[in-house]
Amino acid sequence: MRNTTAPAGSDLLEQFRSYMDDQSMSAETIKSYLGNVSRYFKWCGESFGLPPENLYRTNVKDFKSYLQNIKRFGPSTINYYLSALSKFNEFLIEEELQSDHVVSKNDYISIQTPVTNPWDGEEKEVRAFLQQVLTSKGAFSVRDYALFTVIAYAGLRNSETVGLLDSDADLVAGRS
Repeated sequence: MRNTTAPAGSDLLEQFRSYMDDQSMSAETIKSYLGNVSRYFKWCGESFGLPPENLYRTNVKDFKSYLQNIKRFGPSTINYYLSALSKFNEFLIEEELQSDHVVSKNDYISIQTPVTNPWDGEEKEVRAFLQQVLTSKGAFSVRDYALFTVIAYAGLRNSETVGLLDSDADLVAGRS
């Protein structure tokens, strides 16, 4: 790390703006990232009485906790703040104001997107269909019944269902 002090907060943000502009980031992304980093600066000032000169891993983790527990922001909003801080961290390293990466991929909150079931029928129709499969007296009716039950109630795709192994399910506890 170069032995210089970081410019004052507003100067540093202006340099960060230029850095992102040089990377051809969109005007909206630049505006949003600057806002998020400014809010981080404000949080640091309120928390420690000083604007940050560097990013520290501990502070990033504390800020994430603040966003989750005090501000009660959702995962995608928190991840956007972390993206802004990660880009800011990249800028500090490139400007030789800092040498270490302090925002980790593990800091991001995984977001589960709900799977939409393509079936738009009634539960009664599903049960009737499953009963027809079970009573079809075919050589594979019990197997087919099990496959269709998993597809209907677990929301798995055909390929995922066919690829299931015994070790993928806990039949005693009734979960996978």
